[in-house]
Amino acid sequence: MTISQSINALAGHHVATYLFYVILNLIAWVVLLYCGYYFVPKFEEKVVQIQSNYIRNQVMNRLSQTDFHQFHQKSSDVYVSYFTNDINRIQQEGMSALYSTINATALAIFSGLALIYFDWRLLVYAIVFGAFLTWLPRLFAKRMQTVTQKQSAANETYTGRLADILAGFDTFKQFNRSSLMVDKMQSTQDKVMTQNIAYTKQRGAMQANISMVNVLTQVGMSLLSAILFFNHDIKIGALFSVGTLSGLLFSSAATAAASYAQIAGTQAIFQKYQTIIVAPNQGHSIKTIKKITLQDVVVRFKNDDTIHFPPLTFLANQKYMIVGPSGSGKSTLLRVIAGQLVPEHGHVLYNDRPEELIDNQSLRQGIVFVTQTPYLFSGTLKENITLDRNIPEAQLRQAIKQSGLSEFVSEKGLDCQIKSGAENLSGGQKQRIALARGLALNCQVILLDEVSSAIDQQAAVAIERDILSMSNKTVLMITHQQHAAVLPLIDKVVSIS
Repeated sequence: MTISQSINALAGHHVATYLFYVILNLIAWVVLLYCGYYFVPKFEEKVVQIQSNYIRNQVMNRLSQTDFHQFHQKSSDVYVSYFTNDINRIQQEGMSALYSTINATALAIFSGLALIYFDWRLLVYAIVFGAFLTWLPRLFAKRMQTVTQKQSAANETYTGRLADILAGFDTFKQFNRSSLMVDKMQSTQDKVMTQNIAYTKQRGAMQANISMVNVLTQVGMSLLSAILFFNHDIKIGALFSVGTLSGLLFSSAATAAASYAQIAGTQAIFQKYQTIIVAPNQGHSIKTIKKITLQDVVVRFKNDDTIHFPPLTFLANQKYMIVGPSGSGKSTLLRVIAGQLVPEHGHVLYNDRPEELIDNQSLRQGIVFVTQTPYLFSGTLKENITLDRNIPEAQLRQAIKQSGLSEFVSEKGLDCQIKSGAENLSGGQKQRIALARGLALNCQVILLDEVSSAIDQQAAVAIERDILSMSNKTVLMITHQQHAAVLPLIDKVVSIS
């Protein structure tokens, strides 16, 4: 409107009035530019990061509440893509588009209200065709969701394949096949590229159609304002202002419309998040595990291999050594008892009660499973042992002693840092830490899967003797090295074949 007034003043040779509106227009632009390029983007980015962290926390919360079976339906690389590629897409196509919609809507409303200053018919025209522009993207919303979903799936696959390729660096290098890494990555990239192009193509088609309608509506507004001018309903200065305002209004409406379709496309990602199944904490709470029974248990793996276990019973406070050839199902047996694997057929009973009728959380509080390939994370030694639980000092020290970790703790201290992947530890040190973690929980049932395989024989015998001497613990221990010194402490040897 200041432009219109300045042109009218110039046409009437009112120099002072003309200069006043020019200065006023300049001040308005300075304020708008600083707000538009500094204050508003800074505020928006802060809000976007807060919202992104909230979404990540919600997704991780759902993942933390799923069970073993549901979690392992996908690889960890797929879940990494949830927190990286998908969040980036939500930021770019969802949150940023949302703020663009808000800004564009505010600008369109402002422009529409400014038009009524010149003639109410201009506002009516703007409302009718602005509404049409806003509705137009709904024609593309479903297709945008589809291409977004496919692009997200392609990124998941790419993340997993990339991690797999990089994990094989040593092997490729050793066999002088480093070029195979490039070939494998190229084939994976091609699939991602195809989906990215398909997404861009669909978005481009949508924006082209919206832009075409935008141009036509602005031409219509220009014709309407020209008719009003020839009828002496508006002044010549209004023609310039109406052209500027209509351009702002319909361009803003077009931006809001396109942003709406992009926002709608991200719904496919949120729908995927909702497919994470939260395991209900229902069933009977179990405090003391007196007996574990396997009844006709059959486990089927993803490659359709199966393991059929004979009827087995493990009694409280007894010590069992699980033996058998490699691949016979020893580790699988412990995973079934720990609740990490769900049998395809048969039942696992705790105190004669089927597992599906027992509260899983209470069951995990009574059983600890220590594997031969323990997971250690970046943090202090104490954090890795306690998992941030408030464990009494005496109980912690006892677990450190029983796991043969006392010398390491005396030398390094409980606050020593463990690197990501425990690269600064030997295999034996990793196993001792994992064993200390399991013993520190003071669970009634202890499942040990080759936990001393990387420890020298003398130390392994001492650790096994300490564990098997605990009279109030039920111990199931897998080992390929049957040390004669500990055999008298074994109540029963269970052979899996």
